[in-house]
Amino acid sequence: MDQEAGTPIQDYIRSTIQQVKAALPPGFRLAKNIEFDLAVVNIDGAKGGIDLRVVRVGGTVGAQQIQRVKFSVAEGEDHIAEAQKQMLKEIGLR
Repeated sequence: MDQEAGTPIQDYIRSTIQQVKAALPPGFRLAKNIEFDLAVVNIDGAKGGIDLRVVRVGGTVGAQQIQRVKFSVAEGEDHIAEAQKQMLKEIGLR
């Protein structure tokens, strides 16, 4: 696998979330989702599966085509509670 292409996407996302949370001062929490907008490449592996890598600035990607991936992540409990509140509001129970 081409290590020059970048970091495996799962490692990048996990590390980013951990670092963002660790940077918050005591008593603070994230108010909203963490938004990601990443440039990725799929590295062809011997097993024929998908191996997405986050492209590093100045990294070597060879012949792989760079794709953009946009998504957001939220903490489970807060996200569920917020969705429940919104649903109750929409049906007029709050």
